[in-house]
Amino acid sequence: MPNAATGTWFKIRAADIADSAAVAHVHIAAWRETYAAFIPDAVLAALSVDDRREWWRRNLSRPIPDSAVFVAEIAADDVVGFGACSRQRALPLQYRGEVLALYVLRRAHRRGIGRGLMARMANFLTDRGLYSAGLWVVRDNLPARRFYEALGGAAAGERVEQRPEYSLNEVAYGWDDLRKLYLSDGSGG
Repeated sequence: MPNAATGTWFKIRAADIADSAAVAHVHIAAWRETYAAFIPDAVLAALSVDDRREWWRRNLSRPIPDSAVFVAEIAADDVVGFGACSRQRALPLQYRGEVLALYVLRRAHRRGIGRGLMARMANFLTDRGLYSAGLWVVRDNLPARRFYEALGGAAAGERVEQRPEYSLNEVAYGWDDLRKLYLSDGSGG
């Protein structure tokens, strides 16, 4: 689907087990691009695409009801982003759905891909009767927070994500009505 602002083409589709390696690559690369200021260098350096590929292979091989993973491609076999969503697991209770992951490689920013992934996940969730959703974002990740605010997300809570090597302050963003996210979803059709 063409992005009117940039003239670039991208496609968003449901991920399957064959996408495990591409999703793992995007996952690790996006973490390294995005979280360098928030997570110790040693932790980021230790991330393994092979380990993450196996994790995604397991998850994509056993579908979970009311859950989906979508990939964004700017060309055949060039996955530059992905999003994952499901029934709410760890958010303030007013939200029925949850965006578990949204990652777009820096080289594909500002092409409408993040918006397209959000719209596709919103469509998926509302098709299952989950009309509200939220997500967690690192508090100091100001570009991501501005992105979610531009999509109409409202801050809805905070938490500290404690890991052995570091901790992250996170903010929940939520949408009371996901139908507001029905933008052009980049599905190509």
